[in-house]
Amino acid sequence: MGSSVLLHRKLSLTSKKHDLELKLTQISDDLLDHQSYASAIAEGGVSATNLMSLPNSVFGRGINYVQASGAYANMSANEKMQLLQNSGYINSLYTSGMSPQEQQMVQQQVYQNLHAQALEEFKKQETLLLNQKEKQLSKSKIMAETQLEEIKAQLQTIDKQLAEDIKDETPKFGLS
Repeated sequence: MGSSVLLHRKLSLTSKKHDLELKLTQISDDLLDHQSYASAIAEGGVSATNLMSLPNSVFGRGINYVQASGAYANMSANEKMQLLQNSGYINSLYTSGMSPQEQQMVQQQVYQNLHAQALEEFKKQETLLLNQKEKQLSKSKIMAETQLEEIKAQLQTIDKQLAEDIKDETPKFGLS
């Protein structure tokens, strides 16, 4: 193969190599950011206090999580509380002689438990989605690493061929 063709091929592969290295860096950063977000979720969910420590790439998702989890938990707890009140279950929790304030405290405690359960359900769903995203990113990273290794091997082969071509094309001037 001619040296100019090899040099053109090397230039093309070098460009692809740099593109893949950039892509690999971006995937690695994205994976680390999602792992950071997953860690925040695992530690009890994203709150206003730990929201500011999230990386920029997942900050918006964190804000959405805080808003959506709160809305979901409120809606779910209200619906379940209404069902419990309609079924008479709440009234069965009251013992005789409870004051209205004590009854209200029992209702608040039941509501808080329902709210906490709903938050936990939402957290599990978000964790499942994060696990799927991490698997996808890990798979993309492995593919990019494999492609990068293939390109590096091709570049080494081209470098060897170019070295041989240069050696063969060098004038000998009577030297053998």
